[in-house]
Amino acid sequence: MTHTMYTVSPQTLSVEIKDALRYLSIKSPDEGTLALAIECIEEAKEIAVPKAVYVKSRVKIEGRRVIFDFMEMESENLVKFLDGYSEAYIFVATIGIRADMLVNRYLKSQPSKGVLFNASCVAVIESFCDRLNLFLTDGRYRERRYSPGYGDLSIEYQKELLKYLDAERKIGVTLTEGSLMVPTKTVSAIIGIPE
Repeated sequence: MTHTMYTVSPQTLSVEIKDALRYLSIKSPDEGTLALAIECIEEAKEIAVPKAVYVKSRVKIEGRRVIFDFMEMESENLVKFLDGYSEAYIFVATIGIRADMLVNRYLKSQPSKGVLFNASCVAVIESFCDRLNLFLTDGRYRERRYSPGYGDLSIEYQKELLKYLDAERKIGVTLTEGSLMVPTKTVSAIIGIPE
């Protein structure tokens, strides 16, 4: 199976202010918060290096197990998510380590900006994943994806998934001992391929 790289210019990503504010549960921001959010989104897009690696795999379901070409996952939720699909894409996407570095710097020096900048970086990686979703499904699904760590799909599957996709060498993504991805603004997910 071939691993394929995917990148876009961060300036082409559509990142709405409401998306960044939603991660902070802010529904009616004051003018100062709004201005800072706009600044943070623009800065997050400037420092982002969106890149992903993905692979296409056959899908076979046996009871609670989903069998891909290169690994198996046990999860009733994933079985339901992939019901009716015979193939899927599995990907790892990131916007790079600079986002983490700046979030940490701002949290220490300007906590309010740090919190908003962190939410803006989350909005940027989610926008990138939406773009990848659309690309992989020929424009059919923008947000329909399922990730290790959601529902009953164990986060422990990250290790095998990242190893198979060679994510460290290809896009600079590693795992902590607790199976959390570094850079933190990274997503791994599974997308069913429409017929």
